[in-house]
Amino acid sequence: MKFRVLNYTISLLVSLLLFACTGYDYYAPMECLTGTVYYDTTGADIHINVASVAMQCDMEKKANLDKICYHIELICDEHPEVDLIFFGELILGWYENPGNQKEYQSSIAETIPGPATDTIAELAKKFKVYISFGMVRELDGNLYNAQPFIGPDGEILAIHYKTYLTPSDKTAGFMKGNELTVVDLKGVRTGIIICKDQENSKLTEAVVKNNCGLVLLSFADDIVEDFFGYGSDLSRKYNAWLLTSNRFGQEGSVFYHGEIRVSDPGGNHHIQKKDGEQYLFYTIPVKTER
Repeated sequence: MKFRVLNYTISLLVSLLLFACTGYDYYAPMECLTGTVYYDTTGADIHINVASVAMQCDMEKKANLDKICYHIELICDEHPEVDLIFFGELILGWYENPGNQKEYQSSIAETIPGPATDTIAELAKKFKVYISFGMVRELDGNLYNAQPFIGPDGEILAIHYKTYLTPSDKTAGFMKGNELTVVDLKGVRTGIIICKDQENSKLTEAVVKNNCGLVLLSFADDIVEDFFGYGSDLSRKYNAWLLTSNRFGQEGSVFYHGEIRVSDPGGNHHIQKKDGEQYLFYTIPVKTER
């Protein structure tokens, strides 16, 4: 026990030194610690049944929409108690199509509401479940990397637009969006962000200041080395539960391993999967008084 306290003290001092050197203007409560921190999951007053899907995408939008519907019906059949079904970034198509990225993303873009959100909203109503998935939104002649969040009554409760864009996003002509989107999920303040958004310290500050108990993070990411260790840093710095969703499979020259996970505010992974088209199911115990 004394060794653990000493280790954390040293880690804190090192982190403070790095803080002074890097110029970052904000650190969340647990962000300074390295490794994982014990997190007591007892005493939760809200339990959220979540499912995250690692889906293999086709270049054709309709094929992907059909597959999204298949996974929703499968999950609701196998876990009728599910509250939220979560899909990854830009899941209605390939994330990147080298050579004609802007033309391709424009070809699969839709309005919101539109055919895709209407179809998924009907399933949300049918199964009384929250659903969120990534898509390209066309709005006033501009394209956005969007993540709509649909409620169990079929209403679109929120739309998060990716703010911190990758080179591929910029090549596609995506416009920058909102810093953080927060929704109420069964009484839990829930933040929605997309991939590179998580690298910004201002967004980290927003997550903590909004007292988010859960963060939904959608990816289109082929990172494989120490991916789950990297996830520890994210949930710890947000001081919140973290649910991620990614894609799986070969897309051009890129192979996505489909890493998905649930992590607690201490950085501990409660369930994690990769290397296949599949889904995870987990009941997250959230303490609203933290």
